[in-house]
Amino acid sequence: MTLDRILVAVSFSERSIDALRKAARLAAVRQANLTLLHVVEPAKRRSVRRLPAQQTLLRARVINARRELARYAGEIAAKYRLAVDFRIEIGDKVAAIMRSCKDADVLFIGGTSMSGLMAALHMTTAERLVGICGIPVLW
Repeated sequence: MTLDRILVAVSFSERSIDALRKAARLAAVRQANLTLLHVVEPAKRRSVRRLPAQQTLLRARVINARRELARYAGEIAAKYRLAVDFRIEIGDKVAAIMRSCKDADVLFIGGTSMSGLMAALHMTTAERLVGICGIPVLW
């Protein structure tokens, strides 16, 4: 198995930043391509999505994500002398990550912590991707 193309799904949570740091170290050792992906999910209801305030919020979230991803990419590039790509997708989180997995050898994703009834009833994004992504998922 090759590890030439590493994809990191970044939500900006502590756990996803930890996954990002681990992926960066592996990319540096392997001299692999590193791609950071952030997915901005619009409001679920179409009637809400069409509201002007929702569109403004969506644009602001994309702008903020672009700034944060550029900052992390710059830090990694400087520290490891490694080229880092990043992109932002708008849409369903799992579907967007799945599409991006087609161009990667491994996916790093920060897990979310759920407990109690929430953990029993809902699968995390990482759990939903394992097995359907087609590449190893590390979280």
